[in-house]
Amino acid sequence: MLICGEFTLANFSVEESFLFQCHGLTECLVNLGQLEIQKDKIFTENSSKIYGQTARLIAEGGGNIFQSQGVIVSVFSMFLILPYEWKRRNVGSFGKIDFGQAELVANKTANVKIDTYVKKDEALKHLRNAFAHARFGFPDGKLEVSDEHPAKNFKYTAEYSMDALGQIVQELNLAIGGYIETVVKPRT
Repeated sequence: MLICGEFTLANFSVEESFLFQCHGLTECLVNLGQLEIQKDKIFTENSSKIYGQTARLIAEGGGNIFQSQGVIVSVFSMFLILPYEWKRRNVGSFGKIDFGQAELVANKTANVKIDTYVKKDEALKHLRNAFAHARFGFPDGKLEVSDEHPAKNFKYTAEYSMDALGQIVQELNLAIGGYIETVVKPRT
């Protein structure tokens, strides 16, 4: 039995518990980001309790913490790398996560620069690999990702706008939410 605070996750695998907690954490990050951007009184009056040392430095320099590139990397790690890998390795019930809509959005919004892979329309896989292997950057305010398979001389490079990333994250959120609702929640 796994326990998250007062909430008991009986009959959940360790991986499902991680995913459930990551989903909840991401919801909090989104809400904090909205409060931060809006300079909501709840946030501004409590920022000294919310921010740590590094976050204070960033905020003092005019940057945002909860709607930043760091959050994008974290959310993609939680929403894409972990569940995608568990699904790929047939861990538990993760095969029931439907990434179809997220894949469509990732393919539609990708500004593909290079794609020498035989199989096309796998932008989500390439995003996952780019984040998992730290082959990404943010030149000109856009995410640039690179995936490669040197032994087969395959390479993929694409660029995503911040709006596109938001759309992809939303579709990943819906896929994970659907999995929690239809697979995990009935066991509670």
